Amino acid sequence: MSFRFQSIMDLRLRQRDEAGLEVGKVLEAIAQVESQIAELNREFSSLQKTQFDFRIGAVSVEKLLSGGRYSLQLEHDRKALQETLAKLAQEYERRRYRLAEAQAELKRFEILQERQIEKERETQGRRDQEISDEAAARIVSARIVATKGVQS
Repeated sequence: MSFRFQSIMDLRLRQRDEAGLEVGKVLEAIAQVESQIAELNREFSSLQKTQFDFRIGAVSVEKLLSGGRYSLQLEHDRKALQETLAKLAQEYERRRYRLAEAQAELKRFEILQERQIEKERETQGRRDQEISDEAAARIVSARIVATKGVQS
C-alpha cells in the first residue's frame, strides 16, 4: 500500500529544497557584500595612510582635496553596502524562517507516513496471526478427528 499523501510529501520536499537553495543564495550575497565592505575598509585605510604622507613635507592642496573627495565617496559606498547588508540580513532571517517552516511541514508528513507504515504492519501482523491461528485450529481439529478415529 502506498502512502496516500506521497504527492503532497514530494511537493513539500521540493519546497524545502528550494527554500534551502534560497537561504544559500542570500548567504552568498551576504558574503559578497561583506567582502566588498572589507575591500572598502582596506582602501580607506590605504587612503588615510596616503593622506597622512601628503601632509609631510610640501603640501599639495589638490592631492588633499582629491583624497578628501575620494574618502567621502568611500564612506558613502561603505554606508550603502552596510545598508544592503542589513537588508540582506533581514532577507536571510525571512528565508531561514521559511526553510524552518518547510522542514517542519515535511516532518509532519514523514510522521504521518511512519504512522501509516506502522498501522499497515500491525494490520498485516493481525492477518498473519489469524491465518496462523486458523491453520493451528485445523491441525488440532484434524488430530482430534484422527484420535477419535483411532479410538473407535
